[in-house]
Amino acid sequence: MYCCCLLQNGQRSALWWVEVRWIWKGDCMFLVLPRVPEWWLVNVPCSNGLVRHMLRDFQDSFTLVRYWLDLTEQDVFWNMSDTGWAKSAWSSVFVHHMPPFDTSTVLKTLSSYPITFFCTAPTAFQMLVQDDISRALEHCLCAGEPINPEVMWKWKELTGLDIYEGYGQTETVLIAGTFKGMKIKPGSFGKASPGYDVQVVDEDGSVVPHGQEGDLGIRVKPDRPFSLFTEYTGEPERTAECFCGEFYLTSDWGMMDNEGYLWYRIGPFEVENSLIEHPAVAESAVVSSPDPVRGEVAQYIEFVDHLPKTVSGKIRRVELRKKEWGQQSS
Repeated sequence: MYCCCLLQNGQRSALWWVEVRWIWKGDCMFLVLPRVPEWWLVNVPCSNGLVRHMLRDFQDSFTLVRYWLDLTEQDVFWNMSDTGWAKSAWSSVFVHHMPPFDTSTVLKTLSSYPITFFCTAPTAFQMLVQDDISRALEHCLCAGEPINPEVMWKWKELTGLDIYEGYGQTETVLIAGTFKGMKIKPGSFGKASPGYDVQVVDEDGSVVPHGQEGDLGIRVKPDRPFSLFTEYTGEPERTAECFCGEFYLTSDWGMMDNEGYLWYRIGPFEVENSLIEHPAVAESAVVSSPDPVRGEVAQYIEFVDHLPKTVSGKIRRVELRKKEWGQQSS
């Protein structure tokens, strides 16, 4: 098919024709559409809008990501990120055509080519540790979702290599990561990237104490950091909602420890609050279930007549968790 992209900015407009082949309904493709003095990141065909960056951001992002990757001229880097993600634009060197993820194909590719640096999703690492993965790798990275600490330990045991985690968005590029030479804390995605002042803030945009959860924010005042997007093109209200006080809000929940390490959080209370917004739900409680790939997830919904409570009326989530894990393990 052919995709026609008409982009407008004030009185100016630009038109690109992009030929797209071998793409199925529901697939996502990432495009970088250059234009002086800015460029757009586009997801086709399931875009929620255009993320506009200044042209200089693209060069700055490569500099920042190079610091995380730590590549040399002798390295061959395979980033398995789908082309629907911005990470594929600023960190892809080796490209392999593999429509569905397949463990045997990944292992064969790692054996057939002199790949030294490898980046994939945490779930893929979870699947790969089930096989023989003794390959000539020198550096491994992951991004896209939190990685289970047990997977990191197993990978280290089998390969002798640590997995360095990174965290970012299309709007920001690499916000934080574990960089070479840093102490790795399993469960943490590292510290703020150079050039970014990352803090955990409350709903008023105020920085919260270490160890307290809140919204992950990037300080934009008095100086706006490089690589931060300019706007969602044509959506001023959506753009404005991303900023609070001195911070750009990522909409991701997290916390920071006393050493500046950041930890990603998806609190059960946020899920519970969403559930009870439905008029048919009187109350709700969320606990995790064991999962052979991800370790533990919250993915099942069970309807009950009542929830166990303490004498003071608090929901006994410990009892629910024991029941859930006992049922799934038996």
